[in-house]
Amino acid sequence: MIRTKHAKKESTKANECPLTDKTLHQTEMLAMLGVPDKEIALFFGIDNATLKYWKKNYSEFREAIKRGGIYADALVVQSLFKRATGYTYKEQTAIKIDNEIKVIELTKHMPPSVGAAIYWLKTRQPETWNIPENINARLKIETLQDHSVPIDELSDDARRLLFEITQKQMESGIMQN
Repeated sequence: MIRTKHAKKESTKANECPLTDKTLHQTEMLAMLGVPDKEIALFFGIDNATLKYWKKNYSEFREAIKRGGIYADALVVQSLFKRATGYTYKEQTAIKIDNEIKVIELTKHMPPSVGAAIYWLKTRQPETWNIPENINARLKIETLQDHSVPIDELSDDARRLLFEITQKQMESGIMQN
């Protein structure tokens, strides 16, 4: 493709976007990987101004970038949700039995992450879960947030304390039902 300086932006042939199935697929894949516009332009051998022109004037090109971004965001949302709620996965491991190495498949469980759950709730329900930082510090909740302690790993006393803190926040109006 031709690199352009955009002296006469509207009339140069360099602004003509080569809308082929391959180009659109490559564009979508680059966006899916989170590649920034500057690097997409570099990939196609054009400058940033030409890329902006293509996005503005070629809806198929613009939509390919949008589709890739939406797909990537959906994968991240899915991963965050899994971390916030916990999940089960399979893992292969080698063990030695009677001087023989055998590969076995284990089912493991990743417990929910308190940090991921808090982030999810603060993002999706900010009016309920965005607690002022000074209150967090005063109630020592940041320890749980900063270290992403899975709730399953908390002692019974720690869970009771967390429940009491939540109740006090709800009673004082800091946190709403």
